[in-house]
Amino acid sequence: MPGVAVGETGGRNDSLPAYAWAVGYTRIITPTLTNEMQVGMVHSDKLQQSFYGNTFGIPAKYGIQGVQQIANNGGLPPITISGLTHIGVDNYTPTLQYVWSVEGVDGITKVYRNHTFKADIQIDDLQGDISQPPQGRGDFSFNGQYTDVPNKNSSLNGIGDLLLTPIPSTVGGVDYVGGVNGFSGSNIAATDDHRWYLGAYGQDDWKVTPRMTLNLGLRWDYFTPYAETRGFQANFIPVGGNGSTGTYYMSNQGCAVARSAAFNTLLTASNITLDCVPNLTLGSAQKTNFAPRVGFAYGVTQKLVTRAGFGTAYGALGNLGYGGTLGTNYPFVYTQTFPSPDSQHPLLLPNGQPATMEQAFTQYNFQNPAVSTGLGLDLYGRQYSFQTPYIQTENLTIQYLLSPHDSVQAAYVGSQGRHLDNLGYNNGNTQILPPGTLMANSNRAVDTLLGGWRINGFYTHQSGQPFTVTCPVATTADFGCFANVVSGQGLYTGGRTVTQWLNPGAFAEPPTATAIGQTDYSPLGGVRSRRADQTSATWIRRS
Repeated sequence: MPGVAVGETGGRNDSLPAYAWAVGYTRIITPTLTNEMQVGMVHSDKLQQSFYGNTFGIPAKYGIQGVQQIANNGGLPPITISGLTHIGVDNYTPTLQYVWSVEGVDGITKVYRNHTFKADIQIDDLQGDISQPPQGRGDFSFNGQYTDVPNKNSSLNGIGDLLLTPIPSTVGGVDYVGGVNGFSGSNIAATDDHRWYLGAYGQDDWKVTPRMTLNLGLRWDYFTPYAETRGFQANFIPVGGNGSTGTYYMSNQGCAVARSAAFNTLLTASNITLDCVPNLTLGSAQKTNFAPRVGFAYGVTQKLVTRAGFGTAYGALGNLGYGGTLGTNYPFVYTQTFPSPDSQHPLLLPNGQPATMEQAFTQYNFQNPAVSTGLGLDLYGRQYSFQTPYIQTENLTIQYLLSPHDSVQAAYVGSQGRHLDNLGYNNGNTQILPPGTLMANSNRAVDTLLGGWRINGFYTHQSGQPFTVTCPVATTADFGCFANVVSGQGLYTGGRTVTQWLNPGAFAEPPTATAIGQTDYSPLGGVRSRRADQTSATWIRRS
C-alpha cells in the first residue's frame, strides 16, 4: 500500500491562515474633551486535512467496506497493530476550525481642573466553528491477544492476529477467535459556538496635591456563556459537583435530535434527569462583575517616591480547546467502541458473524445516534451558574534617588486568582464492581474545585517498595488488582534468572468480586507495605 498507509502521524497537511484589520478615529471636540473609536476584526483558521481526504474509495480498494466517504474523510482508517508501525490516517482528522471576532470600542477623555476623566464601552462578537470527528473513518485494533498466552497478552503479536482469520476451530478450540480485538467509529458533525462580551469602565486621575496623585477606576464586564447556534450541545450537572446522579440539560432544539432508546434508558437507570430548556446557553453568567482599580503616587521628599496600586481583572474568554466542551456531548458528537470480551470469546457483529476488518462497518451506521448504547459515554459539563474567573493584583514600590544618575528601589508585587477555569476534571468511581460490569455513570464534568493551595514538607521511612505483581485475570471491572502472597512460599525460591526472577508458586489469584459496592476488598489483593510518615502543612483557604 505505498503512500496511503502513511503511518497515522503522516499524510496530513496543516494550514493556519489568519488575517486581521482595525480602523480608528479620534476627534478633538474641545481642548479638554476627546473622543476615540476603534473597530477591528480577527479571523483565524486551523485546517488539518489528509492528503487523501477527498480521494474516495481507498478503503474499499483494500476490502474494507462501510467507511464513510464524504468530503475530507478519505483515506484508510487508523489500524493499530501491536508490535508493528501503525497505518492509516490518524484520528481527529480532519480538523476544520474557523474562529473570528469583531470588536468595537468607543471612549471619551475629559480634563477638568486637576482631574482627568476617562470612560469607554466595548462590545465583542465572537464565533468559533469546528468539525473534528474523533474517528470518522473508524478505528481497528489488533493487540495480539488471540495468538499469545490466554489472558497474558504481551501486546507484541498484533501481526499474528491480523493474519488469523476468525473461523470455526479445526482442533476443538474456541470458534471464531482471531482478527480484530476491537473497533470503533464516530459520527461526523460540526459545532458552531457563539458568545458576546460587553464591558465599560470609568477612571479618574486626580492630582490631589503637587506631590500626590490618585488613580481611581471601576470596570464592569459581562461574558455570556458560549452557546451552540443550533442548540446542538448538552450540559451535565452532577449533584454536588461530583455526584453519580444529576441533570442533563439540552435546549429544546437539541432535545429534538434523535437519541438511542438505550441512552434514554441508561439516563433513567442512573437517576440522571433529562431537562429540555428554552435557552441555548444551558446556564447563566454573572452580571455583577465590577472590578475596582485604585493606585497612588506620593513624593515623600524630593528624592523619595512611593507608588502603590490594587486592581481586579475579570476574564472568561480564554481558549479552552474543543475537547470536553458542551458541543462534544451525545447525541451531537459521539464515538461507539466495540471491544472483544477477552481472548477466549469471539467479537461478533449484529448478524452473528465474527467481526472482521472487511465487514465490521457494514453493520453500523455511525451517523445515526441509535448506534450508541450509552455505555462508556463521557458526559461533559460546565458550571450552570457560571462564576467569572478573576485575578487580583497589588503592588507597592519605594524608589530613592541616590544621585542625578542613580536610583534604587524595592517593590512588592502580588496576585491571586479566584474561580479559575479547570477543564477536564472528572468524577471518579467509588465502588467495587464485579468483572463485566460496565460503568454507566462514567462521565467527565467540569468540576469547579477551588479549595486552595497547600505547602507541605515530608519525611518518609519505608520498609521497601512492594513488588507490582498483577492478576492474570481481572477480579473487578473498575479497579486493578495485585496477586496475593502465599504463606510459606519463598518469593525467590528456585533461583533468580533473567526469565524467572520470582517464584510463581508464591503468588495466588485473589477472589473475584460478586456484588456491586461490596465492602469486602479482598478482590483487590496485594499485601500491605509498612511506612511511617511525618508531615507538616500550611493551608490557606481560597474561595
